[in-house]
Amino acid sequence: MTIRTGYVVTDFSWISMLNYYEAKQKYEQLSSLEYMCGETVELERTLRNSTIVTVTFSAMTLEAFFNYYAARKLGDKLFYENLKALGQRENYSSLQNSY
Repeated sequence: MTIRTGYVVTDFSWISMLNYYEAKQKYEQLSSLEYMCGETVELERTLRNSTIVTVTFSAMTLEAFFNYYAARKLGDKLFYENLKALGQRENYSSLQNSY
């Protein structure tokens, strides 16, 4: 794995894991409450937000790995040509130059 891709995958998976553990903690706190209160609403909101972030960044981690794998097997030139055909080149050019 290239350094550039390694950082992206690591960053995405790290964000996903942190939010997963936060969601797990909030779910356990929510499960232990015996009645509805203001704290319940806040815990549910945090749980929902952390879950959304976890799923989103998990998908981004997989996408980054698949893009790396495709670039490695097809070659960077062919991969970026196909990516450009999909209209995604602008999104990845800034990422490519940042690492």
